[in-house]
Amino acid sequence: MTSARQMVVTLLTVAVVCSIILSFVYSFTTPRIIETQKNMTLDGLKQVISAHEFVEIIPDTLWNAVDSLGNNTGIVFRVFPQGYAGPIPITVGLDLDATITGIRIASAAEGLKETPGLGVKITEPDFTEQFTGKTVSQINIKSDGG
Repeated sequence: MTSARQMVVTLLTVAVVCSIILSFVYSFTTPRIIETQKNMTLDGLKQVISAHEFVEIIPDTLWNAVDSLGNNTGIVFRVFPQGYAGPIPITVGLDLDATITGIRIASAAEGLKETPGLGVKITEPDFTEQFTGKTVSQINIKSDGG
């Protein structure tokens, strides 16, 4: 009975100590993780449209692009259409004339879950740059979505 009680006390002590350490690490790293995510988002927005500042309209979905004088220069939006292995994070910049200023598709490190051979080719400049400079009406999408 004593050895069983001793094992329970030891296990409980280890669990409590590990929980305390884990909560400390979580509270220490969470602000850094949030800051890094904000910086990555800002870098992604700057890649699709030139702007001094981005005003968030809908969290993580829609931003106004603003120049240094406070004038609206366009919008940036993020969509997640369904791909083969999951959603495809796409960020698109549009100027005031609804002309595409840039398209950025997240990499595998940023959440893209596509097939390594063919699917990830959508992140390459050969694919994304074909849309830059076109208006929304110039892009033809087939009835099957492609």
